[in-house]
Amino acid sequence: MTAILLLTMLTKPPDMRVLASWYGDWHQGKTMANGKPFDKNAHYVAHRTLPLGTHLLLFNPKNKRTCRAIVTDRGPYIAGRELDVSEHVAELLGFRGAGLANLDVYILD
Repeated sequence: MTAILLLTMLTKPPDMRVLASWYGDWHQGKTMANGKPFDKNAHYVAHRTLPLGTHLLLFNPKNKRTCRAIVTDRGPYIAGRELDVSEHVAELLGFRGAGLANLDVYILD
């Protein structure tokens, strides 16, 4: 993690605390809201209202893992969930097996 990202986490509270899920194979190659094909191995996330192209820093407080990602799609569409992340992001954040995680979200731009 770069010093700037670490400073972001140390100097301000998260912009959001969300329940996140992940999506993968069943969406691979399908067109996202930004018009590009979904790649389960990219650092992509879906959010209902954040502008497409917004860069995020995601932090899993349960295991202290972090990951950067970009909003490229809309969703999730299951009640109670606020963020869908690509399968790769879920793996990096350590919740692919569990399927769901509470994450802290920092908006980077």
